[in-house]
Amino acid sequence: MVQPAPNQDIPAHPCTPTLSEIRHHVQDKFGIRPCHWQLKVAEALLQGDKDVVCIAGTGMGKTLGFWIPILFRPGGIQIVVTPLNTLGRQSAASLARAGIKGIAINADTATTANFTAIDTFEYRAIIVSPEQLMKPSGEFEKRLKNPLFTSRIISIIIDEAHCLTDWGEFRPEYKELRRLRYVLPMSIPVMIASATLTKDSLTNALQLLHMHPSRLVTIRRTTDRPNIKIGVKKIKYALNSYADLAFLIPPGWKDGDPLPPKFLIFFDDIQDAINAAQYLRRRLPPGMQDKIKWFNANMTTTYKDAEVTHFVLGETLGLATTESFGMGMDVPDIKLVIQWRATCKLPTLWQRFGRAARDKKLTGTSILFAEKEFFDDERAAKASRKMQRQSVRKRKGIKNSTAEPPAKRAKLNGTSATTVQPGASSMPNGMNVEGEVSDSEPEPDQESTHMPVINQGLDELEGALDEAARARKSAGRPEKRRKRELDLVMDYLINAENRVGLKCRRRVFDVCFENNAAGGKLPLPLCSRLTVPTEADHLVCDTERAVGCDRCRITPASVCCDIHHPDEFTNLMSSVPKPPPAPPRSRIPKYDPSPHDHTLRNALEEWREQTTSAVYGWHHLNDIGPCIVMCNATLERIVDCAHHHKISTIQDLKRETTWLDADQYGGEVLSLI
Repeated sequence: MVQPAPNQDIPAHPCTPTLSEIRHHVQDKFGIRPCHWQLKVAEALLQGDKDVVCIAGTGMGKTLGFWIPILFRPGGIQIVVTPLNTLGRQSAASLARAGIKGIAINADTATTANFTAIDTFEYRAIIVSPEQLMKPSGEFEKRLKNPLFTSRIISIIIDEAHCLTDWGEFRPEYKELRRLRYVLPMSIPVMIASATLTKDSLTNALQLLHMHPSRLVTIRRTTDRPNIKIGVKKIKYALNSYADLAFLIPPGWKDGDPLPPKFLIFFDDIQDAINAAQYLRRRLPPGMQDKIKWFNANMTTTYKDAEVTHFVLGETLGLATTESFGMGMDVPDIKLVIQWRATCKLPTLWQRFGRAARDKKLTGTSILFAEKEFFDDERAAKASRKMQRQSVRKRKGIKNSTAEPPAKRAKLNGTSATTVQPGASSMPNGMNVEGEVSDSEPEPDQESTHMPVINQGLDELEGALDEAARARKSAGRPEKRRKRELDLVMDYLINAENRVGLKCRRRVFDVCFENNAAGGKLPLPLCSRLTVPTEADHLVCDTERAVGCDRCRITPASVCCDIHHPDEFTNLMSSVPKPPPAPPRSRIPKYDPSPHDHTLRNALEEWREQTTSAVYGWHHLNDIGPCIVMCNATLERIVDCAHHHKISTIQDLKRETTWLDADQYGGEVLSLI
């Protein structure tokens, strides 16, 4: 069905202040001297005749541009759509410090009392989740159709706009934002803001929100963060050991020793984050183990707010977190950010890396720890081993074909001596040629992971980005299948040193986010294809100084990446003795649970709740849950093994479950079994 055209009301433009007037008023109200590009954002929103795109790096100050228009529209309201509830609360708190009333509306705060206050225009800023804004027949839909309410709206801002396409699959309300233009008068501009909009994501976002080039203002800054060092490391140890993170807490570290750098470790699995935090805690003295925490969406709002405060104050050394401590979280002095495993896409990775050193006077480090099978040298070695095995089989096949008795025996068994499948291995599943347990799945006949030619470089990366965008537009592979594979651009990042024309991790991000098209971009070391624009706006921003404005001046990175400055990353490596290969676990056949199995499961659930409360306190049980002691998968594995009488000692428990706390709590669990 053809949709009607968006509302075509003729916009009415109040008088727009000059840039100097905007700057003066902002300095008086917020105590901050806004940069030229921030003034241009505010000017575009105040003029109200065009939609706005704002692309700028993490920590550059995009949010200030959201609030400046409030100062010049008495009674006006700014509506900001944000993906994370924590961001909404953070924004409301920062506005309150400037004397501006704001409210964050999410599932917890969408109360009758709060909407009554909104109706009486008590709040000048409304920060809302897409689910609440686009809820069918919801409170916001009613107000967006009310001319009295919409007459007060200055603009609607979609913050972290890359989520429109990146998160649309599992948060469909993001795609429902397309209906905004069919509800709002055209006099209300829509702005999208992000630090990680690729060319493809930007095109999709503009189409989704019906933002037409003829009425569009684009303010674009580089997304580069020159005060962040970028590195990639190969995971050496077993994935579930987390031993590659041991360098964070040196052996024998004790209270009074120099503190580790304030750090964040990002995971794409909650249980991974919990397990890694517990591993690092064990490396601390008993009285210090609560200095490392985990942080995820399953925790209560009260707990998360408290933990953010502890982290900001330095009472917590580091967090093992998921996306919950991500976009927009403003902690200025994080020195080290780690992404554990190459399980995300490059824009998400850059968002996470951008949590480091938001204070520009500091230098931060960001590292991707990637699985070894994604590195070109490991791929080449694997391919070589495969060819050797095929060569051996071929020789054996030729030899056997000249020996009549073996061939006859093969025919008697209904097989042929030459029907061995290429790539098949006589080794047990999960074992490599050295006899060690491998973290990767058994080798398939056809590689499922993208394996580019090693000499691919800058031109190939740019072409690959365009090709990937075209493939997505033509339906392509289902989303579930794509998620199982390494993101194409992440492949280039991991193997940048082998790609002719790249040879730089930072350049991969520059190409992905088109930083050469951004105003104010200066060339980085060894990145000669990035161009200097004819007018660098940091000079326009502060004409009284020959070097221009220090805040928006983009300087070359003094330390670029581990390819150019490997010595800067030598202290970020772990040296932990590799444990002997774990004995194989039992294979558990399917079975019908007995009453005893249900009794054991209930007993284990009760035990882990009581233990969590006794060891960590009831508030941890309430906020984090009993998985802090024993995760659900371990509990179910114990029940399965107990059914088949596989666990009678602590060693059995450790072998069958790989439970990290088996030594500490194994005796109690055995008594329940």
